[in-house]
Amino acid sequence: MPSANFRTSIWALLALAACSSSSSAPPGTAPADGGADASPANALDAAPDADPAQPFVGTWQFTGGTRMITCPMYGNNSTTLSGSFMVARGVDAPLVLVLPDSCVLKLDLNGTSAVARPQQICPAFTVKFSDGSPGTEVDTLNNGTFVVSGETATVALSGTATVMAGSLVAQCTFTELGTLMRAR
Repeated sequence: MPSANFRTSIWALLALAACSSSSSAPPGTAPADGGADASPANALDAAPDADPAQPFVGTWQFTGGTRMITCPMYGNNSTTLSGSFMVARGVDAPLVLVLPDSCVLKLDLNGTSAVARPQQICPAFTVKFSDGSPGTEVDTLNNGTFVVSGETATVALSGTATVMAGSLVAQCTFTELGTLMRAR
């Protein structure tokens, strides 16, 4: 079973989609201004709350939360959520949640919530088991929400995890519930 150190967080903390752009935005994301002309005249024309994606965009730091992975025959493993992740404007989705382990989740807007599209797969990443041995995990998201309230947010994710170590392959489930604060 993966230890608490096996990963900062499976989801929070995500092969960026290919995107060719001359901007300084990360691959798979749009420029922070949505590609708009950043001249002072245009900046003054737009109302600050006119963009429904703006409250979500930025780096978010975990302030609490737990990730629980359950594997039949191997039991449960709970880890504390820590670290941070970035939410940026997407290319073919309004937003993307970019985790440090090269996983990018596409999000659709629904008021003060961003809802992850189901069946997204985070590519294989290395995990460390409680005995110190290495393994690999691939996650498939079933449900996910990211809710913002001012400078704080909550994230709730669930899905399946395929955990591999040597010839062992375990089909598991995970849930992740966390609270966050916008990083400055």
